[in-house]
Amino acid sequence: MKRKLKSYTEAQIILKEHAMIRCAQREITKETVVKQLLNPENLIDVVEQEAKYVGEKKYKLVFELSRSKSFIVVISINKVINMVTILIRYRKWIKPVEFKRE
Repeated sequence: MKRKLKSYTEAQIILKEHAMIRCAQREITKETVVKQLLNPENLIDVVEQEAKYVGEKKYKLVFELSRSKSFIVVISINKVINMVTILIRYRKWIKPVEFKRE
């Protein structure tokens, strides 16, 4: 998938209306997402999803930005990359709690 993403250019990446709204709501810039798609070194997970149209491939991509922050991009690919939706995931580190028996 990394090789496939690197073969596209910025002009071939299209933000759908829903993705633009989600970027604004979640305070993610388009430039950040495009940069991660074109240089997918932080890509940690790829899940293929059911495509809506014939000849189209749909994927959920997970990029790790830091130890506690990652973002998920759902894309559909045919001749261009269509960003369907984008979200940020914050992972809270859970420390084990010791229970004391009295």
